[in-house]
Amino acid sequence: MPALSAAVLLATAALAATAQPAQAQVNWTVTGNVTMRIMDYEPWPERNQVCHHSFPITNTGFGQLPKDFWYFGKCGGEIRAEIHYQLSGSHDGAVSLYGVGRVDLFEGTSEDTRDLDGQAHFGSAGALGPKIFKGSSMTRSFHVFNAMEGERDDKVDLTITWRNVTP
Repeated sequence: MPALSAAVLLATAALAATAQPAQAQVNWTVTGNVTMRIMDYEPWPERNQVCHHSFPITNTGFGQLPKDFWYFGKCGGEIRAEIHYQLSGSHDGAVSLYGVGRVDLFEGTSEDTRDLDGQAHFGSAGALGPKIFKGSSMTRSFHVFNAMEGERDDKVDLTITWRNVTP
């Protein structure tokens, strides 16, 4: 009799485990805007060239698998600023920043240089960050300068806004 009770208990537990509804994976869409004010310090011939960039963004994905996004702006023939981040969706249509994002400032002999001279990080490694619920938005601002060469006038002020427009 105890063996029969154990078998019934295991069968009931298996049915209960499979009877739970699966959480649906959903398509998600985040729109927004990136604005950059980049300054390239030069004592000559033009002092401190300033460039402004503003562009719309549309980030889409499916489910919880994190997806990578990045954008960049250039200035003065010597500076490039980039923002890198990941987004991940959830079953309720919310979207989260995932892992560590960063803003990079490169300064060198061309706008395509690989000479990384300043950086700001945001988020947490391997973790979900703040949620952006359906119909809401989040804005983050960053100030990054050429810390490697002590040149505070080679810099980017970057603002990004994410809007969760998931239907």
